[in-house]
Amino acid sequence: MPIYEFYCPNNNKIYSFFAKSISAGQLVPRCPDNPAYRMIKQISQVSVLLRSEDRAEADGLDEDGVDEARMDAAMAEMESEMTGRIQTRVRWGV
Repeated sequence: MPIYEFYCPNNNKIYSFFAKSISAGQLVPRCPDNPAYRMIKQISQVSVLLRSEDRAEADGLDEDGVDEARMDAAMAEMESEMTGRIQTRVRWGV
């Protein structure tokens, strides 16, 4: 069952509605707090995330939007900094 989100500008709330079918998602429900308020259909976060994942793949990033080569370089740099600090502490008995 699809979930549709609708925004009510009158009370500044977003409501989620379960639809029994895709065609039911074309209907605009009444605001649960006040049926006189109008509702506006919103783009769900899921569809936005899927689009950003597609962009990430095109940019050479992994599915989480991370550049693995840059991440590996940053981790190696942190490791060398930490190794230097550990060796200094051992030498000084800290």
